[in-house]
Amino acid sequence: MCVVTCIGTQQVAAAQQYSVTLRGYPALQQWVKKHTWAMHSPPADHDVVITSGSNHTIEARRAMIMSLLMDKGDTILCEEFTYPHMIESLVMPKGYNVKGIATDRDGIIPEALQHSF
Repeated sequence: MCVVTCIGTQQVAAAQQYSVTLRGYPALQQWVKKHTWAMHSPPADHDVVITSGSNHTIEARRAMIMSLLMDKGDTILCEEFTYPHMIESLVMPKGYNVKGIATDRDGIIPEALQHSF
């Protein structure tokens, strides 16, 4: 069993929050990095990001990337049927446009993608 030690009620409360930092709870992040190094011996230094589930992961990473690369009014191309949280919570409130691209069982249809341009 692996244990991350928290001393005091403030640390316990901080560890249970969804957005302590963009990288996750620092004590847990440090432990996971050391554990990964000890168990898997990665060939190079590595970084660890801990999130509180899929929505937090999307928001923390994609929103940051979108804000760096996009301007209000820019258009995001995505599969016609995509994860609604992405569009409703991250794309539309920031003023980005969304264009769905038709798909089939193999993914995005190339002709539909070409037509979208």
